[in-house]
Amino acid sequence: FEGSGITVLAVDPGDMDTQMHRDAEPGIDLSALPTPDVPAPAFLRLAENGAASGRVRAMDLIEEGLHAGA
Repeated sequence: FEGSGITVLAVDPGDMDTQMHRDAEPGIDLSALPTPDVPAPAFLRLAENGAASGRVRAMDLIEEGLHAGA
């Protein structure tokens, strides 16, 4: 897509406490995992800042935001 103005991001949220995860692993306590609302602001920040194409981990974005005071 080079030169097209299209940006492609692959975002890895990591293990999360979601209904899908609970359905996939019944009986496993997932309460120590983050819920989707934890990485969502980092994903929005990534999109709003016009990030370059690439792959990122949610927890890396969250850590960056914490260190930046966001």
